[in-house]
Amino acid sequence: MSLTPAEQKKMKKIEKLLAEKAKEREALIAKGAEVFAKLAIKFNLWQLDKKTAETELKAIAEKHKTM
Repeated sequence: MSLTPAEQKKMKKIEKLLAEKAKEREALIAKGAEVFAKLAIKFNLWQLDKKTAETELKAIAEKHKTM
């Protein structure tokens, strides 16, 4: 069963939207990684294991009400 021209147009529009959202997601991930790296250096989190770093970040977030 083939798609009608209208359905094909809708599919292209949806694919374009998905591609845009994927780019936005990648940009947010990169920005988050950059912010995390700065915080890790600022608060010496790079010296901690994963679980302790997570606990420390949650404490910092609660302190600054950013969660």
